[in-house]
Amino acid sequence: MNDGRRSGGRREHGADEAGSLSLETVLVLPVILAFFTFVIAVGTLQDDRGTMDAAVQAAARAGSLTRDPTQVQGNVTAAADVVFKQGGLPECMGSVGVAVNGVGAAPPKPPAGYYNVVEARGSCTVQIDFGLLTLSEPVRGDFTSVVDTYRGQ
Repeated sequence: MNDGRRSGGRREHGADEAGSLSLETVLVLPVILAFFTFVIAVGTLQDDRGTMDAAVQAAARAGSLTRDPTQVQGNVTAAADVVFKQGGLPECMGSVGVAVNGVGAAPPKPPAGYYNVVEARGSCTVQIDFGLLTLSEPVRGDFTSVVDTYRGQ
């Protein structure tokens, strides 16, 4: 008896199934690669945003610890640039600015300006390069640090 089965009980593949695995691979592989590329791009962008946040936090804190009001901008920029260099974002160096409220001044009297603060803001555009595809995305961050009144007089 030959009913299209082998002695092991398995059906033999017909001519209509020949090459179907190759066709499925050719159709599915680009979708899988695009998905992994998207995941890597989102992860890289999130890492860059975290680096920007760390840089503006370090900058605001450095500014709030500065005793001399004329040196605040220099200390803010230097602190942010160290984080950018360590975090792999050298294209963002020098992109953090500062707004100062009362550095070097006596502690404010409530309620007019309850705290003296240093606010650092950063913004730059990062590029994620995948060879054929380059994505550009802006990253921004801001952080406010209260001026340390006990930083030394």
